[in-house]
Amino acid sequence: MKPFSYLIGLIFIISIPSFLHAQGVAISLEKSKPDTSAMLDVISTKKGVLIPRLSLAGIQDKNTIPEPAHSLLVYNTNDDLNIFPLRKGYYQNAGGPFDAKWVRVLTEENAWLLTGNPITTDDNFIGTINEQDVVFKTNSMEALRIGKGATLLAGNYSDVIDDFIPEAGPGTRLMWLPARHAFRAGIALNTEWDADNIGMGSFAVGSNVKASGIYSVAMGNNTEATNTNTIAMGQSATASGFGSVALGNQVKAIGSNSMATGFKSTANNKYSSAFGEETFSNAIGGMAIGRFNEKMPVNLNPICTDRIFQIGNGTGEGIRRDALYVTRLGDLWVNGKVTANNGVVCPSDIRLKEEIQPLESVLKNIKNIQPISYFFKDKETYPSTHQIGFSAQEIEQQFPELITKNEKGLLSVKYPQMPAIAIQGRK
Repeated sequence: MKPFSYLIGLIFIISIPSFLHAQGVAISLEKSKPDTSAMLDVISTKKGVLIPRLSLAGIQDKNTIPEPAHSLLVYNTNDDLNIFPLRKGYYQNAGGPFDAKWVRVLTEENAWLLTGNPITTDDNFIGTINEQDVVFKTNSMEALRIGKGATLLAGNYSDVIDDFIPEAGPGTRLMWLPARHAFRAGIALNTEWDADNIGMGSFAVGSNVKASGIYSVAMGNNTEATNTNTIAMGQSATASGFGSVALGNQVKAIGSNSMATGFKSTANNKYSSAFGEETFSNAIGGMAIGRFNEKMPVNLNPICTDRIFQIGNGTGEGIRRDALYVTRLGDLWVNGKVTANNGVVCPSDIRLKEEIQPLESVLKNIKNIQPISYFFKDKETYPSTHQIGFSAQEIEQQFPELITKNEKGLLSVKYPQMPAIAIQGRK
């Protein structure tokens, strides 16, 4: 019987590899069968599997385990952060037998999860521990790069502009839009940061600010730069003219290439400038400074009576006046005394004149002019002291050449020319 038993045993041993190859191996105290999909099935409800524990010398260690196979799994006990920044744990060889590369098998404790992570220590961070940049990509295209001491928001130019607007409507946000070369930071209260209100190459920072013009800039609170090459900064400042600039509180630069600064100042015409408090510059190329200057018509073309320079000294919307203005023709009007330390010089060279005639028979005209003393009714606009002079209406009847009329129809006398009449009257 013994030879027969030996024969049966030998046949069983020889058949084991085929049996194992066909069905896999189960290690179980209950003698359970292995899962049909597993080569090795360890079955237990009270015990686990211990992976070999050892201390690797480094991520390229191929000596602790000679010629480690690809995907070989071990539990690395080396906790040196300088060698293994991810510390001890399960490592697998992502390389080969002669070019080992031990890689930590990530767990919830050392991986950043899509559903978030519980931060437990101050040394938790996202980033690198070497000189390499941290790069974020979308659809394989670089979108954000964080380097040592600097951050780059990147992106390639694209004609598909709307796809690059990450969010519309109200909200607090920081946006770099590569397709438009545009930047936004702050608070949007309405639609000012929607696609229709973000100009190419524009920049807007603050609360409820809109930079819808190409290469426009809006900063502050409730400011608007709505045309090409415009700048609006401050509180409720509006730059709507091409190339205009509005700086201040409730100022408006409406004309092209105009500028308004201060409080409620308005530059209405092209190339105009308004500075101060509630000043209006309405002439082409005009300038208004001061407070509450007189509002003049907005003419589309230059005219002689345009006030191209105004100094306002009014006190309110209902009391607007100019302390001084200059017309496009070159006339200067001053509401007050003029002190000329070196005298007033008027051109009188005979070589500048033509159609020269002697001044004759002026005595009878002079007799019809009555010198008067008087006070001006408007003591805020005109001198409040006692005055001596003439009635412009009487002068106009006798010597109309000595009278000028402003845009309001008020008459003025050319007093510097009166001595010529007086001298002729004495002859």
